[in-house]
Amino acid sequence: MSDINDRWSTSIHESAHCICALILGGKCDAIVVENDGGGYAKIHELDNARFTYAVAAGPASRRLVPEYLPPDLPPDSQSVSLLSIGQQSSFGEASDAALSRIALAAMTGPSDESIIAHYSVDGHEDDPSCWERRARFVMRLAEEIVSDNVELIIKLAQELFRRGKLNATEINEIISQKESKA
Repeated sequence: MSDINDRWSTSIHESAHCICALILGGKCDAIVVENDGGGYAKIHELDNARFTYAVAAGPASRRLVPEYLPPDLPPDSQSVSLLSIGQQSSFGEASDAALSRIALAAMTGPSDESIIAHYSVDGHEDDPSCWERRARFVMRLAEEIVSDNVELIIKLAQELFRRGKLNATEINEIISQKESKA
């Protein structure tokens, strides 16, 4: 049961990164959730501040986890491993080598919290009183974006939970379906 809960929590977390990045004018090429709860959102084309806000949307989405139940997993649900995504072709234009680098970065890269902390301190190393204000601002903005887009985040998280991975085309189709129903 814990694996299902971890998978659901990560599906919401990664979907929040993706939706926030798109709202802020960036791109999300792929999102992945592993059965054991690991995951990754490939977001880019954002300046440092907006990238940090999109990163903060993951932790800001934690409050949604107990509010929404995970969907049922279909019997044919895919077991996704970040190490094996480079061997799967459903990520559109990305090459196998690029996807392998993405998987490695997801496993070895900095945590969301360390990215937020680095942004909060960067350029203000001599002003510790500024660090907390910047970190609070980042989280407040991310929480606002998450709150304004709960339905979209949950819809994307449900599909990610079921499928294990979504490429940019699939993400856009899911978002378009949600927008056309609104």
